[in-house]
Amino acid sequence: MIDDNVFVDYEFASEADKANAWALLLLGFMRNMINGPTPIHWLDKSTPGAGASLLADVVSLIQTGADMPKETAPTTEDEWRKKITAALLSGSPYVCFDNVSKGLDSQAIAAAVTSTYWSDRRLGASETVRVPVVQTFVVTANNLNASNEMMRRLVRIRIDVSTEHPEMRTGFKHPRLKEWVEENRPELVRACLTVIQSWVANGMAKGSKRKGSYEAWVDVMGGVLENAGIRAFLDNEAEVAASDESLEATRGFVAAWWEAVGSARVRARYGKSASEIGLLDIMDDLDTKPAEYLEKATRAKPGAETTVMGTYAGLIRDRVFRIDGKDLRVRRSTKASNGSQWWWLEERDSADGK
Repeated sequence: MIDDNVFVDYEFASEADKANAWALLLLGFMRNMINGPTPIHWLDKSTPGAGASLLADVVSLIQTGADMPKETAPTTEDEWRKKITAALLSGSPYVCFDNVSKGLDSQAIAAAVTSTYWSDRRLGASETVRVPVVQTFVVTANNLNASNEMMRRLVRIRIDVSTEHPEMRTGFKHPRLKEWVEENRPELVRACLTVIQSWVANGMAKGSKRKGSYEAWVDVMGGVLENAGIRAFLDNEAEVAASDESLEATRGFVAAWWEAVGSARVRARYGKSASEIGLLDIMDDLDTKPAEYLEKATRAKPGAETTVMGTYAGLIRDRVFRIDGKDLRVRRSTKASNGSQWWWLEERDSADGK
């Protein structure tokens, strides 16, 4: 019923993307069976007009009988926080940011989708509210550029259309899909509940896949889908990680750092002589800079370059990167020397006795 009617005309990039679409659809019916946070469902598309927003509406129509409420993505942390608070207080089962075009990198939404409760000041009042996070988060975007911290919180559902103007396509099984879904909603709801009940009747076995921070969600959704014979759930995780432009740019920075000074200690600032190299010198020489660094650099006031570099380096502090066959950990001194701290790369095999 679902595959042959709802998903039939969608050109999913892989079976994994389609399986993840199933996970999004079923989650609305069984969110209270998951004791923990759930990730952001990323409806990705290769070009505008591919139908990502329509798919979001169809999923919501089946579960609630109404279109999915949508918001534009904020541009500041304060706006993110306010919109998330308002959405969680609204009672809607979905929080959807539609057509995200300027990248996704927010501490607020990152915290919301890895927490079971959200606390914030109510808009226009002095009181602080604390609400459970039980909504399903969705973003739609055309080739989304997300930070590494956000990428690991996403589950990709990519629609990869094979025409330059997808909005002009014809020959759909259901040309007015939303109308068809509304007319056939009882049967579609029954189909979803049948899939879930079959898993319950067969013992509610946990799924075999894993995703950090979302163990309860993976156990339940993976179990349901595997019981239904849908086994490609999350099989695109490695592909998504490999295509993470921000991670690749960060790895490029660390590789340049290692090539320039090896394990020698450096400061975040520019070098003060021809023989001294700082992290800013290394960053300036890169053709492609990490998105997290650029985001902070473009907003910084003149003269704040060292602060920006130190803040960015702090984001990757203690992380390990595989460079030239070596596992390199980013290290920082615990105490400042002459007003600034030292940074260096440490081979992991010799670090901390490992």
